[in-house]
Amino acid sequence: MIVTLLYCTPNADELIEHAARVCYNSVAKQGHNPNFVQSRIREGHESITEHASAIFEVSEVSRSCLQQVARHGLMGLSVESQRYVDQKHHSYIVPDSIVNKGPKYVEIYVAHVDEAFALYELLTTAGISREDARYILPECNYTKFVLSGNFRMWRNFIRQRSHKAAQWEIRHLSDAVLGQLYSLAPQTFQDLMSKQPVATLS
Repeated sequence: MIVTLLYCTPNADELIEHAARVCYNSVAKQGHNPNFVQSRIREGHESITEHASAIFEVSEVSRSCLQQVARHGLMGLSVESQRYVDQKHHSYIVPDSIVNKGPKYVEIYVAHVDEAFALYELLTTAGISREDARYILPECNYTKFVLSGNFRMWRNFIRQRSHKAAQWEIRHLSDAVLGQLYSLAPQTFQDLMSKQPVATLS
C-alpha cells in the first residue's frame, strides 16, 4: 500500500487554535499554551478541527479495503474506474493469513484469482464491454483512489480504523494517515497517537 499526502492545510494547528480562541475571545493568547487545542478536543469541542483538511492518494490497495473506506460517506472519494480502465494487466493482494497457512492455500488462491482475470480478458477480447466484464473481477484486485476530508472527519476515520479490531489493510491505511497528519499537526492529533481508538465499523 502506498499512501501519499497530496494536500494539507498549512499551519493547521495554528488555524485550529485561532478558531477556538475566537470562540473564547482569547486570540491575544495565541501560541502561549501548547496544550490549548488538545484541551478543547478533550472537552468535546471538535468543531474547531473542521477548519483544516487533508487529501491523500492511496494506491496498491484492494477493492475490499475500498468498500470499507466508502462507508465514511462524508469524505470526498475519487476512485480509478473499472468501467474505463483496462484491468487485464492486474495486480492483487494475497493476505498474510493465506500465506501463513501454507503454499497449498496460496496456490489455490492465486489460481482462482488468475482464472477470474483470464475470463475478464476473454470477455473483453470477445467484445464484451469492460463495464460488464468487470463483474467477474475479485475483491483482492488493486485499485487506487483519492480521499479527502476535514480534520474532524479524519479524526473519526482514525478512531474507527486504527483500532486493533479493524481489518489489517484499512488499519494500515489509517495508521499511515495518522502518522503523516501527526507530523504536520501534532497538537490536533496527539491524543490519537497516544491511545487506542474505538472501532465501530467493519
